Amino acid sequence: MELKEMHEMRINDMEQQQSLYSMYDSKHIPTLYFGRGNAKLSKRTIHFGLPTGYTCTKYAKECLTFSDRSTGKITDSKTCEFRCWSASQEAYSPQLRAQRWSNYEALKGLSYDDMVYVISWNLMNEASRYYNDHEQMPIIRINVSGEFFSNEYFLAWTEVANKLKDYVEFFYAYTKAIPLWLKYQDLVPTNLKLRASYGGKFDHLIEEHNLPYAKVLFDETTELEIDHDDTKSRDPDNYHAVGLLLHGVQPKQSDASKAVQKLKSKGFSGYGSNRKQGDKR
Repeated sequence: MELKEMHEMRINDMEQQQSLYSMYDSKHIPTLYFGRGNAKLSKRTIHFGLPTGYTCTKYAKECLTFSDRSTGKITDSKTCEFRCWSASQEAYSPQLRAQRWSNYEALKGLSYDDMVYVISWNLMNEASRYYNDHEQMPIIRINVSGEFFSNEYFLAWTEVANKLKDYVEFFYAYTKAIPLWLKYQDLVPTNLKLRASYGGKFDHLIEEHNLPYAKVLFDETTELEIDHDDTKSRDPDNYHAVGLLLHGVQPKQSDASKAVQKLKSKGFSGYGSNRKQGDKR
């Protein structure tokens, strides 16, 4: 698709849809914040985040961690066996924490239709900027932090994936919201790849329904293929289980902390800027 053609389609598409939503005009659409790549993900990956822990309480268990909205102070839940890396990110970065809370506040009270519109509008702008810079469509990771917190939010992303199928290579997400996935599985489009994340309250449903999954590993000795950059997890044709190595700051004296130290002694120290990444396009 030509750059000019994509830009014109974006403008026409959004202006046509705008008339369907009386709540908004283009000057008053809530701003959503997206990121591009990180130490683990390629720059081609545009990611969207929500507050860690606070949007996960219905589904998370072993990784349930909170970063205080005001202070950033970390609180590990009683069921926490390893600290969620996203919570640590929020603790270190007030700006990131504020952006994720802003995303949540902008969406949580919206109807399904308005949620679809707000996400689509913001993401279309983000995707077109990437396309103009790189002459290829981006990949979208949903919930790089946080979780599908409601029926409407889950369904909104399935519809956004449908609407933007000509502007985004594909969408993907890890999730512990297995009941939502199973409830609406017939509505999940083929360009949205979901992967179950072990360590939640509904792990039993993963094996029961033979869902593709990822599991956080405390050691590299495993039969699971380890995915360092999401390329295996997001592959639409890969339904095999994958492993994700534990990383980040863990509670002192915990099994998770000891496991991180052991991994470091074997040469794995997490995902830093000097680590070789996957798809750089």
